Amino acid sequence: MIQTIKEHFVNPDLMKKGGWVLDLGCAGFEHAIHYVEQGFNVISVEPARFGPQYIPPAQLVVSDNFHMVCKACVGIKESDTMTFYEYGWGGANSLYMKPEMLNQPKYEGHGKNPFKSAYEVPLTTIEEIMGEFGVDFFEYIKFDIEGAEYQILENFPEKCTKQFSVEFHDFFDLSPNPDNPDVWHDKLNSEILTDYQKVTERRGWRNNIDDCLYVRKDLL
Repeated sequence: MIQTIKEHFVNPDLMKKGGWVLDLGCAGFEHAIHYVEQGFNVISVEPARFGPQYIPPAQLVVSDNFHMVCKACVGIKESDTMTFYEYGWGGANSLYMKPEMLNQPKYEGHGKNPFKSAYEVPLTTIEEIMGEFGVDFFEYIKFDIEGAEYQILENFPEKCTKQFSVEFHDFFDLSPNPDNPDVWHDKLNSEILTDYQKVTERRGWRNNIDDCLYVRKDLL
């Protein structure tokens, strides 16, 4: 049965305890805490450096089931690092959302989010993470990575997870097809993610897909 854990959909019935969860964009560590407590091994990935929300709490630090990767996850590593933009409100921290873009009037409240700093961060990929930790597949992947989800999903490793939840950032016009993002989503669903089926979604401001859940077709 599909549930919502910290604003992200998941089907816990598909998950085998002791397996691996990948938490991409882990500010606050709510998902990491939840899944470690449920008996899963969690890899949290986050490039942001500043602020207490990016420091793992003590209950995770002392757990053998928690692993922190201080890098940005991308679909293709064309270099070892990229520039990361950090804001007063971390919900806009991004490899792709630059200050001159965020300050456009059409982004309403987001445009009042003060730019803090830009710095280089190391990069990784899902394949590299799986190799580093000896993961054959994930029970669940959560994406909340402010525009980096597009390239990753266009280069998604075959059957690397049973299911994944993703917040898209069409509302920031970060889609590969910003004028008509649904065209890109149709292509993603029909031509790229052929091993997966989208089973639910939630839409919000500017008709954005605030979260949706994909499940591997052979598990449906």
